[in-house]
Amino acid sequence: MKKLAAIAALSSLVSSGIHAQEVSTGSLKYLSTVSVAVSNVEKDAEAAGLSVSQLTADIEQKLRRSRLGIVEKGKKSDGLIYVNVNAMKVNDYLWAYHVQLVLEQGVVLTRSGFPCVGRTWWTGTLGATRPQDFVTDVRTAVGQAVDSFIKDYRAENP
Repeated sequence: MKKLAAIAALSSLVSSGIHAQEVSTGSLKYLSTVSVAVSNVEKDAEAAGLSVSQLTADIEQKLRRSRLGIVEKGKKSDGLIYVNVNAMKVNDYLWAYHVQLVLEQGVVLTRSGFPCVGRTWWTGTLGATRPQDFVTDVRTAVGQAVDSFIKDYRAENP
């Protein structure tokens, strides 16, 4: 009974998705190249048709259209776009998912001058969907996160 109530609450909260982003876009100025990494997806999500290779291709295609250079992961770039997708099959009628897109860049700590890697831009969404729409909805959510990044990138690099 508790599980059913939690599913109903989640479903009503996230049927259209929850988006959060309150970050400065100044760190995107002069960004010219990025690498892309997508986290491994859970076995259930993979079995449902969600694939890291398809998500990576979707992301890279959008970024290329934005005139942002894509560098092979592990090669020198201005930053790393990391996408994490967590998904859970709640029951036969419902999938829940969380998509997070993060830009990591080299930063320098002002107090010590120590160089390190920091998250300089991020966005995320939480959603729930029917099994037949799962892959499409997750790919759409990832695409919307990339579009949000591109919008901010273009604002800083007209």
